[in-house]
Amino acid sequence: MYLGQYLVEQKIVSDTDILNSVVEQVESSPSVLRIMSDLNLVPPAVLISIVDSSIKTQKSVSQLLLEKRLISKQDMDKILSEQARQTRSLSEILIDKKLIDHDDCQIAIEASEKLDSSNPEVLEIQENIGVVSSSEESTEDSGDDEISWAALETLKETGAVPDDEIKRLEAKLKKKSNVEAVPVVEEKTSEMSLDLFTTEFVTLLNENRVLDLKEKLNQLGVNGLDAIDQIFDELHLLTGAAKMAGLQLFSKLFESWEKVIESMKRTKQIDNSLIKEGHYMLDLAFSLRNGLIDFGKESVLLNKLQLKEKYLENMKKAILIVKKAG
Repeated sequence: MYLGQYLVEQKIVSDTDILNSVVEQVESSPSVLRIMSDLNLVPPAVLISIVDSSIKTQKSVSQLLLEKRLISKQDMDKILSEQARQTRSLSEILIDKKLIDHDDCQIAIEASEKLDSSNPEVLEIQENIGVVSSSEESTEDSGDDEISWAALETLKETGAVPDDEIKRLEAKLKKKSNVEAVPVVEEKTSEMSLDLFTTEFVTLLNENRVLDLKEKLNQLGVNGLDAIDQIFDELHLLTGAAKMAGLQLFSKLFESWEKVIESMKRTKQIDNSLIKEGHYMLDLAFSLRNGLIDFGKESVLLNKLQLKEKYLENMKKAILIVKKAG
């Protein structure tokens, strides 16, 4: 049995404390892409292509790499082993948070591994563990409001919490918000985003890609629409990666410029302001990207970098170009 589930069932640790600890565990876990990059198992260009395919097919990067035989099962096991090695254990986090002491945690680990409702040996082990008093037990509705939709989505993605627990929390959050569908998360600014997807987005939006996109925009002024499909594909990739990371500022910016490029393709005409404003958009996005690395949260970028007016102005110009194209 999963250790967290065992501790909750035995009322040793509350379900909210377990979930918060699992979120902290997720934060400590490096992404598979990061480990692949560090171990140089797959060329960067191939990884970028796989990330794009992952966005389009909704398959995991690991699954696609194995399907395309770009990595062996042995190497994938090595990656997962390294990921596990770098991830803090749930027991370590619970002990650090003083939710359980070391000795009781070891007893719980043994019991969770051996657990069988008909096994008297386990019942004897359970009696040796101090459980929380009734005043410390969480009621059905207490504490779950500390779990946000963003945190719940992360737990679902990682598979770190049993499905029954995910369904229970999801039902409670729906009931609390009085809606039937999961609400849209406007900004997913928690540090767990950085661990799971933002690192990949920052890697994609690198200086070389920005310079390459600028050069392709310049080609529009010389060679007409020859590079238009390549520009659209690059913007589409960045939009998808930003959405996966919950980065609303970036996804809206790139998506607005996808529409600009689409309008240019449809009318087969190049707007005179496209190249200049496109360059400005890329500089703006790269400044925001560097700010994301420095500050860690998307929600503070426009104010911290004093880019709010410039961001909104660029978005307006993108809309005007599309309207002008009809």
